[in-house]
Amino acid sequence: MRASNRVSASFGGVAVQRGSLVYCVQEADNEKPFWTHQVKMAATPKYHYEANLLKGIGN
Repeated sequence: MRASNRVSASFGGVAVQRGSLVYCVQEADNEKPFWTHQVKMAATPKYHYEANLLKGIGN
């Protein structure tokens, strides 16, 4: 997934997609500077089903 480079509002943000969910990170929403966050590519993803969330969703 990639934002258009013509949309200046998307600069400085990152989105991670897992299935149909998109997790977005922006510096304005976090206490630490954005560049200190990491996504560990070698981490094993975990699945958890939430029956009461959005009428049933796995995350």
